Amino acid sequence: MSKFLFVIPQFLVGIGFFIAIFFTDPEALTDDGFSLRWFFFIMGMSFTIFPIGLVMFLNYLEKKNLKRVQRFHEVGLSGNARLIGCERTGLTVNDQPQLEMTFEIDNSMFGKYTIKHKEIVDILDIGRLVRGIELPVLINPDNKEDILIEWDKDFEKPEK
Repeated sequence: MSKFLFVIPQFLVGIGFFIAIFFTDPEALTDDGFSLRWFFFIMGMSFTIFPIGLVMFLNYLEKKNLKRVQRFHEVGLSGNARLIGCERTGLTVNDQPQLEMTFEIDNSMFGKYTIKHKEIVDILDIGRLVRGIELPVLINPDNKEDILIEWDKDFEKPEK
């Protein structure tokens, strides 16, 4: 929960707007003629409700991803993915690029097949991605196109 501390200042500003309602003259107006009390109420709501909603949404996304990874570790099929091609999609998240990688997957259940897989890749892992490298993957048994690259395991370097 400590990663959501960024909303505390915004939440405190919202509380300040609510407190300001009680110290404002009921007849006071904004420059465009609206009630200053209503302005403070709306601002207070936006500064308190929005951060709480944002934290709840980010928490939901994090739990959803953790469930997906946990499911892969429970029922995922082990396999190897040989990197055939790799290119940037143009999207970056926190300076980490999203790559579209083309893999040849080899698995005992599905055999050999080729897929395209998009993933945001840690900048430190990009240097390890050379054509022909074998990556350990887990494959969704319900959808052979859905894979999870196991970045924490050792990669097999390509033969030259």
